[in-house]
Amino acid sequence: MQRGKRDRFTDQEFFDACNRLSLMVGQNNITVLLAKVYAEQLIASKDVASNISALPENIPNLMLGYINELNRDVTDDRFDDRTVHQDAKAIAWECLQQSYQLATAKRADAIAALAGLGY
Repeated sequence: MQRGKRDRFTDQEFFDACNRLSLMVGQNNITVLLAKVYAEQLIASKDVASNISALPENIPNLMLGYINELNRDVTDDRFDDRTVHQDAKAIAWECLQQSYQLATAKRADAIAALAGLGY
């Protein structure tokens, strides 16, 4: 509604999309970022293919789709989506590996993780 795109969806499509998001997160709390990413991809799916069923069905795929959207906006020195996914996963692991809890990674550790990928 904030983006002025609600009218592109029938009530049934809108409620089905909300239900899909609810199933995706299950009993967990939903963050504002997760809801925003889902809404952005929902709108994009309607704009591009008119195919809401093409939305990701789980959070990891939702995040990878979001990374793809960000990568599409890169104009200079753009890497392919697969490379960006690999890099994002390496950095995400740096943020988790100490305690298997979300934390920040030191910049030097993130750079070292990317260097380990052959850059």
